[in-house]
Amino acid sequence: MPRLALLILLLFAAPLCADATQDRVRDLIARLGDNSWEARERSQRELAGIGEPARKQLKAALEHDDLEVRNRASAALIAIGESFAHAVECATSQSAGLRAHGSNALANLFRIDDPQNLRPLSPMELQMRYWGGGEELRLTQPPALALARVESHSGVRVFVAPGALESWRRLMAKPSMDISIGGDSRQVAFVKMGLENALRVMTGAEPGGESLTVTPMRVGRSNFLYVTAVADAGQDQGRRVGEELIAALLADDARAVRAAALLADGAATDSTAADRIRAEYLANPDSARLMWLALALGPDDRLRQAVRATDPAPAVRLLESFDWTAITLAARYLECLESARRGALLDPLVANGRNSLGLLAALCCARGCPLSVAARTRARALLALREDGIAAAAAAWFGRAGELSDDELDQVWKAAEVQQPDSAFFAAALDIISRPDVVPRLVERARAALSGVQETQQSLAAAVLTGRALPADLSVALDKLQRRDRPALTQRLAAMFTGCRELDEAARGKLVGGLTHDDPMVRREFASALRVCDPELRAALVAQWAERVKSALGDGDESKAPRKIIHSRVMLWAFQAAGGDIEAHDQLMAWVGGADAEKARLAGAALPDAMGEEALNKELDNLRERAKAPHAAMVSAEAYLEFCRRALARADRAMFRRYYGLAITMNFPNNYMMRNELQQLQARLNRLPDAGATQETLPRGPVLNRLEIEN
Repeated sequence: MPRLALLILLLFAAPLCADATQDRVRDLIARLGDNSWEARERSQRELAGIGEPARKQLKAALEHDDLEVRNRASAALIAIGESFAHAVECATSQSAGLRAHGSNALANLFRIDDPQNLRPLSPMELQMRYWGGGEELRLTQPPALALARVESHSGVRVFVAPGALESWRRLMAKPSMDISIGGDSRQVAFVKMGLENALRVMTGAEPGGESLTVTPMRVGRSNFLYVTAVADAGQDQGRRVGEELIAALLADDARAVRAAALLADGAATDSTAADRIRAEYLANPDSARLMWLALALGPDDRLRQAVRATDPAPAVRLLESFDWTAITLAARYLECLESARRGALLDPLVANGRNSLGLLAALCCARGCPLSVAARTRARALLALREDGIAAAAAAWFGRAGELSDDELDQVWKAAEVQQPDSAFFAAALDIISRPDVVPRLVERARAALSGVQETQQSLAAAVLTGRALPADLSVALDKLQRRDRPALTQRLAAMFTGCRELDEAARGKLVGGLTHDDPMVRREFASALRVCDPELRAALVAQWAERVKSALGDGDESKAPRKIIHSRVMLWAFQAAGGDIEAHDQLMAWVGGADAEKARLAGAALPDAMGEEALNKELDNLRERAKAPHAAMVSAEAYLEFCRRALARADRAMFRRYYGLAITMNFPNNYMMRNELQQLQARLNRLPDAGATQETLPRGPVLNRLEIEN
C-alpha cells in the first residue's frame, strides 16, 4: 500500500479507535456497580490497564450516585497515578466523592499504609542507650514554651490526635508545665518518658481530667510522639495516624504546617515523591499546602523564586503561633525572601512584638536585614533581658549588622553581667567581639573587665585578649586560673596563653606553681595554659617545673614527698616525653604497666601529653592486649577521659562522643567516679551552643521563661 494511503487510513482510524476506547471506558465504569463482584473487579482492573485515556471519565465517576462506583473509580485512578496537587484539590472539595478520593489518593502518595514508612516504634528501637546520660533537661515554665524547647532541643515533634485536642488545649492553657528529660534528648525514649510523666502530673491535678498517652512513632527516618486519649489508644495505629496527618494537612491553621513537616519527613525517603512534590508546587504555586511540603523537604533556587511571588502574611503570622514546627517552616519561608523585603516584614515584630517565641523568631530571621531605627533601638534594649534566648537573638542580629556604635558595644558588654559564659548570649556576643572592625575597640575595656568579678565579661575579655595579651594581662589570668568553681572561665583564661613567647619571672613562677597546686583540677588548667605556649617558652617552663619538683622531692623518697608533688611529677614526665626525653617516657610507661593501680591511673591521665592522639590510641590498644599490664583498662579509661575534657574545652562534640564511648566500655572496679565525671562533662557540653546548628535560622533549645515580653 502506498505510504500516502496508509497515512490517510491511520488519520481516519485514530478517532475511531479513540471513540471505541471511550465507549469501552463508559461501559466499564457502568459495570463498576454490577451485582457481580467478579464483574466489578474485572472492570476496575481493565480501567486501570487502559490508563490515561480513562482518566477523564473516571474523574467524572468520582461523583457518581453509586458509592461502589465512586470507590472503584477512585481506586482505578490511584492505580493509574494521581498528582499531589489534584489529590489536595479533591480532598478540599465540597463534593463528598471528591473528598474521599482526595484523602485516599493522599494516603497512597504518602504511603501511610507502608509499615516501613509510618509505624509505631518497636520495643527494641526504644531501648535506651547509655551514651548521653548527662544530658538532662529540666523545665518548669509555660507549657507552650516547654514544648517548643523540647522539640527544638530534641528534634522530636509532637502530634496530637483530634480526639485528644480538647484535653491537650486545656493543659496547654495552664500556667506551668514541669517536664524532665533524664537523658540524651535525641533518644526518643527519654523524650517520651519526660512528656508522658509531665502530662500524667498535669491531668492528675485536674478534676475529671482525661488521661493522655504518648506513643513513639516513626515516619520516614524521623521519630515523633503521637498523643492520644487513653480510651482511643490502639495497637495498630499506622493507618489511623496517617489519616489524621492528612486531615490536619487539609486544615487552615498551624496544625496544617506541622502535618506538612511530618508528611514531608516520610516523603523525603522517596526521592521520586520528593521531586514530584517540588515540581508540582512549581506548577501550582498558589497551593499553600504544596508550598509547606516543598519547604519542609528543603528549598532550592527555583522553589525560592516561586515562594517570593506568594503572600508572606501567613508565614509572618505563624511566627507568633507558639508552634515550634510551624515557626521553623515559617522561618524557612522568610529565608527565601530578599533581605530588604524580609527586614521590612519583620521590622514591626522586632519593634513592638510581645510574644516571646515570635520575637525570638523575628530577631533570628532578621539577621543580616536592615531594620528601622525603632526596631534597632528595641533590639539594643533586648540585649539586657535575662531571657537568654531573646538576648542571644538580639546579639546575633547585631553580630551581622553593619557598623556598630560605641553605645551598642557598651550595651553588649554590660548585658554580659546577667548572662552565663555557657549561654547562647555568650556565643552570640563572642561573634560580635571577634569582628575585625570591633575587637580593636574593645582591648582596653577587656583589660579592665579581666580584673573584675563578672564571669561572662571576664570570659569575653579573655577572648578579646587572646593573641593581644600583655604580661600584666597574663599575670591576672594566672591568678584567676585557680578558680576551680568556674571551669568555663578558666578554659578561656588558659586559651589566652596561645602562642605566648614571653613571660616575666613572676608570671613564670605563678604558672609553674600552678602545676604543683594541691587541687588536680587547678593543675589541669595550668597544664592547658602551658600546652598552648610557644614551644621554646614551653620547654623553658618545663625545665623550671622539673627543678621545682626535684627540689620538693628532696632525697627522692616518694613516701616523704607531698602527694601533690608526686602527681605533678607524672604530668611533668608526659611533657618531658613529648619533648623527646626518653628517660621520662620510660618512667611514665613503667607506671602505666605497673602493679600499682593509683600510679597507673595517674599515668593514664598524663599519656595524652606524652604522645599524639593516633600514636596513643595504638599504644592503648597494644597495652590492653598485653598480659603484663594489669590495669590496662583503667589506664585507657583515664586517657579517654582526658581526651573528653579537651573535647569539652574545644566544644568538639564529635571528639567527645568518640572518647566518651571508648571510656565507658573500659570496665574496671570503682569506675563509677569516672562515669560521674563523664556525665558532668556531657552536661556542660550540652549547655554550649551547638556549632553544628549555627547554619539553621532558629537556635536549638532557646531558653525562654515568659510568654509575653514587657520590654
